[in-house]
Amino acid sequence: MTHEEGFSPAPPPPPPRKPGSEGLAEQFDWHPLRPAEASAPVPVPIQPKPSVARPPLKAVPDAGDDPLACPTLPMDLFFKQYHGEAFTPEEEEVWAEYERGLAEYERRRSRLGLVDLAEVMREGATPPTMLVPGLIVEADHTVVYGPKEQAKTWLALWSAAFVMLAGGTVVWVDKEMGRKNLADRLVSMGVDIDLVADRFRYLEFPALDGSTESRALWEALFEYEEPKMVVVDAQTEVLADAGLNENSGTDHARWNGWYIEPARRRGVSTVVLDHTGHDEKGRPVGTRQKGASAKVELQVGIVKPFSRDALGSFKVTPTKNTVAADVPKVQFFEIGFDPERGFVFEPTMAALADDSELKWELEQADKIRAVLLAAPDLSKTALAEKVGGNKAKTLRLIARLADDPNSALTSAASGASVRYSWEES
Repeated sequence: MTHEEGFSPAPPPPPPRKPGSEGLAEQFDWHPLRPAEASAPVPVPIQPKPSVARPPLKAVPDAGDDPLACPTLPMDLFFKQYHGEAFTPEEEEVWAEYERGLAEYERRRSRLGLVDLAEVMREGATPPTMLVPGLIVEADHTVVYGPKEQAKTWLALWSAAFVMLAGGTVVWVDKEMGRKNLADRLVSMGVDIDLVADRFRYLEFPALDGSTESRALWEALFEYEEPKMVVVDAQTEVLADAGLNENSGTDHARWNGWYIEPARRRGVSTVVLDHTGHDEKGRPVGTRQKGASAKVELQVGIVKPFSRDALGSFKVTPTKNTVAADVPKVQFFEIGFDPERGFVFEPTMAALADDSELKWELEQADKIRAVLLAAPDLSKTALAEKVGGNKAKTLRLIARLADDPNSALTSAASGASVRYSWEES
């Protein structure tokens, strides 16, 4: 028969069945030879879902899961906790397991130093914060160095007094002075006894030897006291305690990992006092790893000798400032006895006139400027020869000025050499 004679064409065949779909046609009472107009869906009774046993409550990942995965809880436990509903014994056990897992998760992340850097970026970059203006950067590592008896400990004590007056606690590791000498200096500076009792934690000749007990006690000290700054006086002695070699970069990094890095992870400013060694007055004694670990290095040197009977001065010069902190290029401090004022320790600019080294540098900088304005585009050697004076010191001054972003001395590569010019705004 034809379509014109009143019959409807047969519906098209169904699509191929997917594996596992057998029986679907029968459920809907469908047949390929039934006319389309006659086909109608046949109601199918809703079958109840087979009961599935609830998986056991679990709060921590299984062994073999991501070791840094944060533990989770079923949401109904969170709702019960929020509404103050009582837990079943099983839920109590799961909640306790969750708290243990969360503590372990935080411990693992802390041990690895794992930080959500994207979150830090979302909060916005901020310039370094100064714990002690012009000297100590908050939550960073500073090395204060210079020859013996150059006022390094005085400067650190003055910084500690500033932190305590601002409400912070200071941990002081003393391997050099001893209790009587340090107390005498605090009295001389006029630091209040009650302030020291409340906010100064003094460790006299401690054994920071890297042992498990020592490191655990160190962590406990920071957990309990929550200090803002820790001072170590001095580096050579604490390394010797641990049987480490100050000329070994590996040994230095190991000690830092035991004692400096745990403090910094807690946001504590760390200050290590060290001595100038060998013939290199511009860096601390021993391995260069010390400089690599410090974000700021401050060189301290006497300008005019001081004593209990005489007023003198010293200067502080940053030789490294990786974080671009707000540290002046040179600072002067008066220190010693003044007949009218008694014991004095305070910043000053009067000592500038006594600083022969600084005066020499200023004079050489003026000569460098004059030479380059008259004849720009000189090599470093040619520039030093035209300027005159101590050639080695002048070469070092040229390099330092060229590295200073605020200096008008500029350098540019020209073939295999570097050429220098003076560009004034």
